[in-house]
Amino acid sequence: MVKPAKKLADLHLHLLGSIHPINCLEFVKGRVMDWTSYESEFQVTYGKLPPIRDILKRYDLGSTSAREEFQQLFVFSDQDAGNFARFEAKYNLLVNGIGWTNSSLPDSEFPRYVRDICGLAHKIIGRQRRQNVG
Repeated sequence: MVKPAKKLADLHLHLLGSIHPINCLEFVKGRVMDWTSYESEFQVTYGKLPPIRDILKRYDLGSTSAREEFQQLFVFSDQDAGNFARFEAKYNLLVNGIGWTNSSLPDSEFPRYVRDICGLAHKIIGRQRRQNVG
């Protein structure tokens, strides 16, 4: 039996661009995060504060709507198309949430952070393999 050829990934597809909203939500839940830079840029761009803190609290409490609301904040939609400021404001949720802007991570937390980042990368790779992306 001949295996089907693997699909090729879009050249613009990269690690951060491959994170599924639920994987990002699971990564950030329960972490102490400084959301101020994300919130301020989002407010400048969209004219309102993003409800990220409320969404995360409700998700921790088991809210079914919090997951969908997080996805709306996370996903760059047709309504955002053609506007780089909107792309950047939404992208900052990912950058801020993953913690690459957090220079205050204590040394004692670094091994856990690396383990969690590796786990996130494995989820991305697993999803791409299930989609037959080579």
